[in-house]
Amino acid sequence: MLGVVFPSQFEGAEFLTRVKDKAPARVQRDLPTWLGKLAGHEIAVGVIGMGPPHCASRVDAFIGYYQPKMLILAGFAGALDPALKRGEVIINRGEGSIHTASDVIATAEDKARLLRETGSPLVDMESAHVAAIAEKRGIPLIVIRGVSDLADEAVPVDILCHSYDQQRGVTTPAKLGLHLATHWGDIGRLMRFLKPLSKVRRSLTSIVISEALRLNTAEAG
Repeated sequence: MLGVVFPSQFEGAEFLTRVKDKAPARVQRDLPTWLGKLAGHEIAVGVIGMGPPHCASRVDAFIGYYQPKMLILAGFAGALDPALKRGEVIINRGEGSIHTASDVIATAEDKARLLRETGSPLVDMESAHVAAIAEKRGIPLIVIRGVSDLADEAVPVDILCHSYDQQRGVTTPAKLGLHLATHWGDIGRLMRFLKPLSKVRRSLTSIVISEALRLNTAEAG
């Protein structure tokens, strides 16, 4: 069986619509999962949270519960390489082309510095942590990332920090709503950042489905 995990519900929402006969299970607190079928093949899907400290322990619990033979980690990532376009999807099968940061890399200056230091074209907050668990568990991992923000763009972390509790690893929409209600000027900035993400997710979902079907077909063969 194949397992697919996403850092956030938003990143995985479109993929979940393609999974049929879904049976939900809360493996542990704040770890929603589903068992269903994709093109007739059994598949487990989970939402593990964004970044440390929770993504590693949650993916470990996910693997322990469902015992997948292969794992896909899919979601958004920030571009460090100026040549990358928004919506471009990168598949990493262990080549080390994605850098994992402990926090959001928010400014164009920080992205340029990280590109010089690491040589990685992309940055996320989960890949290295999930890879360590997959290695410990002895299962192959494929990381699939869609470019959400460009190398020369700033990420509005001063707004986004109100939408997610990093220490608890949970979304906080009420907190974000309260912030926007008292900071109207931030609404436009947030909408400009979020507007292209549905299209990025569509591209990401298409590639994740193709890769999942390829892996399931290979396993069946």
